[in-house]
Amino acid sequence: MIPPRTPEAGTPRKYHGRQLRKVPIPTIDVVSGVRDYVVPPTRRLAHILSEQKRREKINAGFEELKSVIPECAQNTDSKATILRKAVDRILELEQELRRYTADFEGGEEGGGGGGTLQDRKQHHRLKDWEE
Repeated sequence: MIPPRTPEAGTPRKYHGRQLRKVPIPTIDVVSGVRDYVVPPTRRLAHILSEQKRREKINAGFEELKSVIPECAQNTDSKATILRKAVDRILELEQELRRYTADFEGGEEGGGGGGTLQDRKQHHRLKDWEE
């Protein structure tokens, strides 16, 4: 097998008919420890720390989400699976809420029928409070 040809140093490469300029890549001289084209260490460190903090927040959010989704509580699911199960759970809860709302507004709640919607909501709150 013939090894691929590498362009000679200083020769611009062509890409779809256009010449590309080489962008200097930060390097470290092993002997002297001097870097060429250095990003200031404080900026680099600040970026590393902020990225680490961002990842920690995302992971904490996933852990919190796992704790409130019954199907995820005891599993070691991937983040994609956790999100899918969270969406499924939210859709279930929305459907359940629509069903309860329809029953409540339809007067099928038993005992709270009649009157305005506000009266029925107040009756429902009092009924829950008494129990």
